[in-house]
Amino acid sequence: TGSAIAGAPLEGGWAYVSSGTWSLVGVERDEVLVNSRVARHNFTNEGGAFGTVRFLKNVMGLWIFESCRKEWEARGLGVDYETLLNQAEALKSSPGLIYPDDPRLFNPPSMLDAVAAQLSENGTERAPDDPLALTKVIMDSLALRYASVLRTAEALTDEKPSGVRIVGGGSRNDYLNRATADAAGLPVVAGPIEATVTGNVLVQAVA
Repeated sequence: TGSAIAGAPLEGGWAYVSSGTWSLVGVERDEVLVNSRVARHNFTNEGGAFGTVRFLKNVMGLWIFESCRKEWEARGLGVDYETLLNQAEALKSSPGLIYPDDPRLFNPPSMLDAVAAQLSENGTERAPDDPLALTKVIMDSLALRYASVLRTAEALTDEKPSGVRIVGGGSRNDYLNRATADAAGLPVVAGPIEATVTGNVLVQAVA
């Protein structure tokens, strides 16, 4: 993560999301921030390159989607990654939302069943079994979670981010990037995909 953030061309005042199977959402600071509110919201201070501090929170990423895709494939359903995202984004409405950081979604026997159970708890009468509808549920829920964590970081630091830089493999997910921009009300810039490699090389070059 340290290499990824070092390799991200962060503009002053911008937040970041290191997006992948799991995600890290935060801001780069010049000093640590430690108090009871930070502890209550489970944010951490990690040492960064060149004396910086990564003030961030670990949150769920595309693990939910990847797990569902494996189950769909096992059932013989067509689940091409790009097709699912493009067609799901075109849906006019979502069947509902889930809380991506629910511990029950970390490694359930069946991710589809776990998502369906949470949808039911959240008021959805019948959880959809259509991959497109579930893809929309997952992406919209992740975007809202990212936005929520960004707002918490803003409240803890008393600094509103000017925008969000999304790096890592998940930055190729245009649907999630756009949904995050909408949910956070902030401009989002995606890439580089290989920020970890870039940052590692840059730090070695400086050394």
